[in-house]
Amino acid sequence: MSKTTVASSGIDLSDSFAFTGTVTGAGRFNLLNTTTVSSDVASVQFNNSLITSTYSVYFCEFYGVQPATDQVQLFMGISTDNHASNTTSDMINRGFREMGDDSSNASAGFGDVYQTSAEEIRMAGKVFDAGGDTGRAGYGYAYLYNPTSSSRDTVWHWMLDFYANDGNAGFVMGAGSVESAAAHNSWRFKFSSGNIDNGTFKLYGVTT
Repeated sequence: MSKTTVASSGIDLSDSFAFTGTVTGAGRFNLLNTTTVSSDVASVQFNNSLITSTYSVYFCEFYGVQPATDQVQLFMGISTDNHASNTTSDMINRGFREMGDDSSNASAGFGDVYQTSAEEIRMAGKVFDAGGDTGRAGYGYAYLYNPTSSSRDTVWHWMLDFYANDGNAGFVMGAGSVESAAAHNSWRFKFSSGNIDNGTFKLYGVTT
């Protein structure tokens, strides 16, 4: 098949362009879905139409995330059956948090080790105090590795910044894995109770 080569001097990139097809080779992070929550939902789920064997690494960026009520923790979960039922595989989860106000800070670790019957992974050792407060919300990202592999463990790590119930700003980072390899096809974010009131979640497939 013949092709036409255009010299760089013949392209003016100062204009605006709209790509209507599939563009590859422009970067490693390929945006697959944007979910914007503007009214209460129980969870944000990326289902088996998005979590597929196409990518071995997925990245979720979330910002402006607010719970409908205070005193709740942010969780994420994976599932082997598109969250039709609870995933209760043995999971190892470790996290570290740093809490501080304008003049001082204190650090403390938190961990959830061998969650043998857990449906979700706890992402913070403190609870949100953001429900109904316009300026207070959660911001961060999470990586998910090997979700659909049946020969390698599914692994995750994350970073989270939020306003805690003790009046201090919180920074949390953590990582974990499922002990036994299994093919997972769904990735979900939710609070420990109540709904997600606001927030934007962007899912990317990462080219390896």
